Amino acid sequence: MTVIPAINAATFAQAREQFAKILALYAHLPAEEFMHDGWVHIDVADGTFTANRTWASPEELRKLTTENLHSATVKVEVHLMVKHPETSIEAWLKAGVRRIIVQAECAQNFDTLREMVCDRHGAELMVSVAPETDPETLAPHLPLLSYMQVLAVVPGLAGQRFDERAVGTIKFLRARAPHVMIEVDGGINPDTARRCKEAGADIAVSASYILTHPDPYEAYRQLRAI
Repeated sequence: MTVIPAINAATFAQAREQFAKILALYAHLPAEEFMHDGWVHIDVADGTFTANRTWASPEELRKLTTENLHSATVKVEVHLMVKHPETSIEAWLKAGVRRIIVQAECAQNFDTLREMVCDRHGAELMVSVAPETDPETLAPHLPLLSYMQVLAVVPGLAGQRFDERAVGTIKFLRARAPHVMIEVDGGINPDTARRCKEAGADIAVSASYILTHPDPYEAYRQLRAI
């Protein structure tokens, strides 16, 4: 299973510390595997759509990804858990982000988002659905989407318990949109990652399980082996 370590930080200092841990983890990978799987996921919460606010600076992200050669080759996806994603997308893309994730609950116009992210910048657009959202509401848009995220926790905080409704949402998306790459985020550990993969998920995002583990590379390796 493809695994993406995640940064969920309140400050730039915390983000830099977590980014360093992820780089150290990736240093164990063969070059070819790193080039294929070397992604970093960044959670951005605005304190409006979410209960908490996280670090969210495209300018400081550019510092992180240009501090050394190894960091410059990391591919970054940003999960905008924000009420008005369209107001900040441009800044993140200019900072070098390769994939933008927006909440379906906050997206005003999927065509506009695709034009902004994919057509104008050549990046990837992923749409995320929160646990309480009926995935059936996305059915009309699925033929035009290439990436979907199933959020298995309440948007915002890291370290939450996995919401079992996510498994059903993954199964729904896999049945209705077999072409879509499905990412699952929240409450990921070897058990939940395995069940998500069996339901049809392709990618697992993990913050707490990897970065709070005594050996982050070992935690990554456990998930990657699923």
